[in-house]
Amino acid sequence: MANNTVCRGRQTAFLPRLKPGVSCLFLMKANICVSENMSGKMARISAISFNPLSNEFCNEWSKVDRTTCSICYARRYASTFRQNTVPPYTQNARIMSTREVTERDFKKNAFKAGQFVRFLAYGELINDLSFKNFCKIAELYPDIKATMWTKRLDIVEPLIDLVPDNMRLMYSTMPVNPSDEVATRIPTGFSGVFNVYTIDYILEHAREINCSGSCATCLRCYTQDNIVVNELVKEQCGNEDARYAQIKDNCMTNGVTS
Repeated sequence: MANNTVCRGRQTAFLPRLKPGVSCLFLMKANICVSENMSGKMARISAISFNPLSNEFCNEWSKVDRTTCSICYARRYASTFRQNTVPPYTQNARIMSTREVTERDFKKNAFKAGQFVRFLAYGELINDLSFKNFCKIAELYPDIKATMWTKRLDIVEPLIDLVPDNMRLMYSTMPVNPSDEVATRIPTGFSGVFNVYTIDYILEHAREINCSGSCATCLRCYTQDNIVVNELVKEQCGNEDARYAQIKDNCMTNGVTS
């Protein structure tokens, strides 16, 4: 099969349990999987992800109560109805943490001009090289608008000067229901901070939820700086759009704006 052979969505019959909504481009020999046609909030956003189930950082912090890692939606999805993402995301992590990526790792015109791309919709940085490779991808495709969500300040801060102009960083705070001090501190070089709250905490403390719909419609995390983004815990799998609508109604009823 040629180096630029692409197998898309329903055409990848050889993949077990491939669900519509997590369509991947599988580039034979190149081996980088770009997720397209994401579902729920991520609809119309492309992504390059790592497997959270084999990530040492994710595994260790998932054991710590009251952390976002302990309630991680990506780990829950990857171990249940999106198990088909595990092989390609594992391969992405292996490649990007062990060697430098090149244009040969992507098909020609892998991303459309102006495409919004999420780096690490699933998973977390592994080492310095994995971060350098995300920066390299943004450089290889200067017409995309990429944003990375990460908790790994230990990796990013020493390499912050490598971030190209078309790549933004969102700092994901570790605790669920973070204090005001933690929730509003934006690290140097980052565009914003991303926090996760439980609905009980939101209603009790009148915290504003401003992440409760379509990423492609909002795009704050891809276009704005100095932002504080607050999201509710993803408590269940299924129709995320309906769930967010219900939660928004509950918050409005209790005097919490979104």
